[in-house]
Amino acid sequence: MRWFRCVFQTSLVVILAIHGSGRAAEADLYLPADAALVWNINVQQLLGSAVAKEYLLDIIKSAIQDNQQVRAVLESLGFDPLRDVTSVTIAGPNLEGKSDKGLVIVRGRFNLPKFHARAEEAAKQGTLVKVHSTPEGRIYEVTPPDEKQPIYGALLDGGVLVLSPNKSYVSEALERKAGKKAPGISQELRDLLAKADFQQTMSFVALGETLGQVPIGDPEKTKAAASRIKTLMASMHVTDQVKMELVLAAKNPADAKELSKGASTGIQQLKGFISLFAASQPDLAPLIDVANTFKVSSAGNAVTITGHVNKESIEKLGKLTGK
Repeated sequence: MRWFRCVFQTSLVVILAIHGSGRAAEADLYLPADAALVWNINVQQLLGSAVAKEYLLDIIKSAIQDNQQVRAVLESLGFDPLRDVTSVTIAGPNLEGKSDKGLVIVRGRFNLPKFHARAEEAAKQGTLVKVHSTPEGRIYEVTPPDEKQPIYGALLDGGVLVLSPNKSYVSEALERKAGKKAPGISQELRDLLAKADFQQTMSFVALGETLGQVPIGDPEKTKAAASRIKTLMASMHVTDQVKMELVLAAKNPADAKELSKGASTGIQQLKGFISLFAASQPDLAPLIDVANTFKVSSAGNAVTITGHVNKESIEKLGKLTGK
């Protein structure tokens, strides 16, 4: 979804404007009633991994240190994103690129008095921030530079920040926090979330109805494959290596068989493409080893795809970036 990218960019803008681990059960409370997909990033697990320490942390730290304005704002708020953000959960009803529906839930540690004071000050100084008062709390409307679509946000407490391009999603989260509106996600999604492991670095669950909207490949083939899927669960775990798993729950064994066949064909095509590409770019040869780890298995209505990037492959690929 386009607005997801905008929200991530705006999260930092929100902090600038103000100046001038999550378990499935916890996430349920604020998830929008129309949610059909949920993506969770366990930020602290990721940042604590050997891979992130070696290849990611220095890049993030440099980006913060090299921007004097960002650094000053974060220091004034007593907020360190590397230390104070625990997890990020993204939920919405679909994967449509132009949709303004969905909610981002950021869990961590936020200094409420400082955040609110800076937001009120920013609202008085210009048009970048507007403050909307509601019986349940304040909603901040932030319009990033060069963007027409505003982002709405609210601090539900010192541990939860919610963001959305649609004000109603933020209002409903505030109402749920105040106990005025009960959680309303579907039982099917609730059951799926109960199976998800949010201790993984990244977890993604979706109802099959949303997958036909994925903007990749042949739209008709994508819709045909999605029509066979009841639910999807995916996870990635990062330590000194990266492990990935995707589980498709088909509607029946016949659909599972077709999905398994399609996945196997797709992986073989991917391997062929990578081999062809690596032939002219020898430095990318480690990608062949990675592609060869992908396996497809099926049992009953379930199709499972697994793969991993071992430490050796990560080190080889890391050299391409100078690490």
